[in-house]
Order: sequence, then structure tokens, then C-alpha cells
Amino acid sequence: LKPTARPRTRRARRRFSLLARASDMPPKKSKEEPKEEPPPVEEEEEEPAVPEILTKCFRTGGLLYYGECKAGYKERKGTFVRHGHGRQLSMAVAPAGRRLSDNMAYETMVVGSYEGSWSQDVMSGKGTYKWSDGSVYEGAFLEGFPSGHGRLCWPDGSVYDGAWMAGAMHGRGRFQSRFDGQVFEGNFYGNCFQTGAGEWVDVLDQLRKSEEQLTAQPDPSSMQVQRCHCNRGPPAGLFAAVDEIQRAGYVPFVVAEESSDVAALPALLGAGLADAARHCATVHGAALSRRRRRDHLRSFVEAMRHSLRDGSSFILVFEDDDVGINAANVDQGDWENRSPVPGVPTLSLPDEWRLSEFFSAPAFPVDIFRPMLFNGRGLADTLVPEMAVRLGSPPLPGSAVGGSDTGAAGARDDAAAQQGHEGEEGAAAGSTSAAKRLQAAASQGVPVGVIGQTGHVFEAGDLPIEAAGLPLMPCLRPVVCAHGRVPDALDDEALRAAIVARFGRHLPLHRTILLVLGKGGNHA
Repeated sequence: LKPTARPRTRRARRRFSLLARASDMPPKKSKEEPKEEPPPVEEEEEEPAVPEILTKCFRTGGLLYYGECKAGYKERKGTFVRHGHGRQLSMAVAPAGRRLSDNMAYETMVVGSYEGSWSQDVMSGKGTYKWSDGSVYEGAFLEGFPSGHGRLCWPDGSVYDGAWMAGAMHGRGRFQSRFDGQVFEGNFYGNCFQTGAGEWVDVLDQLRKSEEQLTAQPDPSSMQVQRCHCNRGPPAGLFAAVDEIQRAGYVPFVVAEESSDVAALPALLGAGLADAARHCATVHGAALSRRRRRDHLRSFVEAMRHSLRDGSSFILVFEDDDVGINAANVDQGDWENRSPVPGVPTLSLPDEWRLSEFFSAPAFPVDIFRPMLFNGRGLADTLVPEMAVRLGSPPLPGSAVGGSDTGAAGARDDAAAQQGHEGEEGAAAGSTSAAKRLQAAASQGVPVGVIGQTGHVFEAGDLPIEAAGLPLMPCLRPVVCAHGRVPDALDDEALRAAIVARFGRHLPLHRTILLVLGKGGNHA
């Protein structure tokens, strides 16, 4: 490079010197922003090797727990973990009509009850579980399922005593059927048993068939009789009498005496149990549709669906007065508006009115005459699938409740549902005070030890029932009634004989309780 020429004048030389010195100076440092220090990492507190065991009572949604627990750590911090001995009720609510006011009422249902050992928030160890269909399991649990040795007794009295694995009969055991006394003893594999001839038997399938036969076979000698006063209108105690019979697991069979001021169906409708157009179905209409090769079960299915959704009774009507029997071949579109003819009928019921001609699962199963079994095993889910919910209980072998809605995931969800409890009161899906009040209204007043329908009815007000985290489940409330009257002044034995002679081949009377409307007798 050529050397730079020096300026000639003093002024130019001075300016050149200043510029040269400025070029040799280091550049000015830019103002740096202060760096943010990372937040201190909070060390997670480790759970002690021997945790402190507390005794707490807390509730969330449909689960009510009382027993031993421990404080949660890490992701469970601020919660209680069920650990030790405790008791839990799995509850849901079912629509119960508008029996208290113009608002929808709900009945608390105890779906299941467990008492025994817990480990890390799941049932593990020795315990007893009761399902709402009447089944009881006593024995070992592991990860929320019957596993190990245990004994299961079904509602009909059949018993399995032996080994279990993941909720299934698996291993050495003994099954005895209450229906025919048949015994399977030996090794079971996934609820199946191999006979000495090498034939595999699905034990649960055989049990279900035996239960259906036991329900369908009439044994009217055990039919009970109750009476209601009926003076100038529907009896005041009719609603309570019907509700009590249904909660006992039977179907009310309502008939009126010859001198009664009101027939059976008008009395039921007047008591607010159902709406004729929505919740009633006539056997006469179904038989006529069947003869004409139409969908003869449609009227039954539609009436049951309406009843399940709003909690009203499903009323199955026999139009067995003389006018109804004479019109057996006539399609009566407005049959519910016809007034039954007073007097004792003289004509016999047609054979095509036998309910055995219509029983068909899942549309119209014979199990509707065993309401505890029908509701407890979730058989209504096929009629109203939008109301099917996971109940958070171990699956009952051989029931619809133990399908895809429960199983292993259900047992895990049962434990996960407990997360979010705060203190003894807890916080559920709806943590508002209104949701807590609704949870309290559903659980307070429930009779101790009751499984299934509890009879505890409450109203939700303006708050949707789902907002409180309460599971909503369907509950069928079946009723049978007859248009024909029975003679006055018959004692229970004579009355039972008259009903058996007329209806003995048409419906399973042993699953009903006869409710007689008349001017005399004891108030139900």
C-alpha cells in the first residue's frame, strides 16, 4: 500500500492527527441487558418409607370413602391416597320422574359396596364386594380385580369357590349351580371348565341361561298379595306401594276389585306413575303386530326407553276385560283412552298374549321381571346407550357392566377419580358450592347397607346433575296391570288362585306381587 500523504497546512495536519487517534481507539461497549436468573428448581419431597396413616372420609362424584389413607406426594401432592383398610360406596343417580314437584327428581343408586384392604389407591388384599344385582364376592383382590382365592355367590344361589385371576375364574375351583345342582370341580380357564369328556363349558353362559329359565318358569305359589284402599279416586298410598315393591326387586301386578271406584290403569296414571301415551304398552297391540308380521316389540322398546330417560314407570297392560278380548283382532290406535268395562271378565285370555312369545334379548328380555338384576347388570344400556356410564367398580363376571365400560381401565379410573380431593370434604368435577350441595343431597339420607335402589329421592334444581360429577344411570321401574276386575271379598288364598287360573300361563307370576285396589282390606 502507498503511504498516506501528509497534509500540507497546519490546520489540515491537526485535523488529520485527531482522526488518526480516533481510529486507534477501541469501539464503545454496548449497554448489555441484565440476564434473568433461572427460577430455583423446587425439589420434590420424597414419600417416607413408613408413611403416616390417617383416617379420613371424603367424597368425589359418585364415590364415598371412609377409612385409612395417606398423604399424596409428587403428582399426587395435596390429595389423599387410599391405603390400608377402608370402605367405599360407588353411587350413581337415576331419573325418578316428577314425584316431588314439576322439576325432575333423582333417586340415589348404590352400584356397589367394598370393604377391605387398599394399596396405593386400588383394592388389593382381602375384601368383600357387593354388586347391586345381589352378587357378593369375598376373597383376595389384586389391582382392583378378584385375584387369588375367593368365593362368589350369585343372586340365584349359585356359588363358585376357588382360584381367580384378573376378575375371571381361573385355576383350581368348584362351581355349583343352584338351578339344577350341577357341579363343576377341577381346573377353570377364563370362566370356562373342561369336562371329563373333553368338552369345554362356558360357565357364565350356562349360568345366564339358568337364570332366564328360573325367571320364565312360573311358580305362582310364592306370589304375595297386598291391598290398597280406593275410595273415590286413586288410592293415596298407591305410588308408595308400587315404589316399595319395585325396590324389593319385584314387579307390581295391579288389579282392581269389582266394586272399586277406579280401574287399575286409570289409578296408576292418576297417581302420577306414568303417562299413557309415552310409558304404557299393551300386550294386545303387540300380539296383533306379531300376527301381521310387523315389528311387534317396537311398542315395548319405545315405552321402556321413555321410562328409562325420565324415571317414570313402564306399564305393561293386559286389556283382559270382555271388550278388550273381543277386540283382539282389531287395531285400536287409541287404546289408552278406552275406559275398561267394570265387572269380572268372562272370556279367557288368548294364548297369543303369553309374554313368553315376546321375550327376546336385548329388546324385551325376561330379566325385566327381575328389576334388581336388570338394573344392576346394566342391561338397560342397550336401550339407552347415551346413558351408559363407567361406574368405577370391578366388573361382575357375566354381566353387561363388566364390558368395555369397566374392566382394567375401569379399575384404574376408579383410583384416578379420587384425585382432586381437598381435605375431608374433597372437591369433585364441579368444585362450586352448588355442586357440593348437590353431592351432599344425593348421599345424605341414604339408608345404611342398602344396595341398588335406595328410595332416597332429591331434586337437582337448576344445576345439571352432571355438573356435580354424579354418574347418571338408567333404572327400569316395571309395572303390570289388568283391565279386568276380580271378585270382591276374596281372601288372599282365593284371590291368588283366581289370578293363577287366569294369568298363570301368560307371565311369571312368581316374580310379581299382587296389588289389589278395593274399598276394603289393609292399606298398603
